[in-house]
Amino acid sequence: MEISRADLVLYVVDAARGFADGEMAALPAGAAMLVVWNKVDLPEARPAPALEDRPVLPDSALLGAGQPELREQLKSAAGYQSESGAWSARRRHLDALERARSHFELAEARLAEHASFEIVAEDLRQAHQALGEITAEVSSDALLGAVFATFCIGK
Repeated sequence: MEISRADLVLYVVDAARGFADGEMAALPAGAAMLVVWNKVDLPEARPAPALEDRPVLPDSALLGAGQPELREQLKSAAGYQSESGAWSARRRHLDALERARSHFELAEARLAEHASFEIVAEDLRQAHQALGEITAEVSSDALLGAVFATFCIGK
């Protein structure tokens, strides 16, 4: 189930409605989850519950209550550390980005040297593979299709 693979699941609950019967039991136990108890500013809002296994954050988007805490939770889940004002990503992401940058630069240099498109395509495939270690959203066939759609090769 994809929800168990997420770095953080925001489970937003309308404070005026509360939880439906069995709602929390239906969620996977292993998922990293933050329950956002939303609309606490409404007169009919119920108090935020204390859950044993999940943190609950009272929130009002209208009044801004809970927003700073929510931002901190999101930054923490993304790997942000406020040391010296620098963004701190996961080391494997930084390594993948560096490899992708190197492959893009190599492809650019080879294009400037009028190297064959097959060699350039291989550099781009390797850059795509490095980025795929982070996102895994685009297939290499789709990337190569987009690259070769604009070139006339072998005619």
